[in-house]
Amino acid sequence: MTEPPLRVRALLRSATDAEITEALERNPGSARLREAGYEPAWFELDVEVEDDEASDRQFGVVWAEPGQKREELAREELELALEATQQGLRDFEGIEVERDEIPPDAVELKVED
Repeated sequence: MTEPPLRVRALLRSATDAEITEALERNPGSARLREAGYEPAWFELDVEVEDDEASDRQFGVVWAEPGQKREELAREELELALEATQQGLRDFEGIEVERDEIPPDAVELKVED
């Protein structure tokens, strides 16, 4: 059986003041990251399963280590969020797709300043 192909779109951009404030309110422990020089960014992941109504969306403030390049952070967050999405699709939708089954051209990763 051929698994349904996925379309993955991810975005990493600067977090707005409102997004940072909300993130710190939801997780006050993140203030320690900020004090340690970590930089906040906003990350979004949208995954759609073609020929199926299944989809997943994840978003929120993520923290870059001091000196970490945004592209590196974006790739790390993409893989973490995609792993969680794959698990959700498997557990709740019965759709199993391994990471190596998602072709590079099905993944769009955008990094904005």
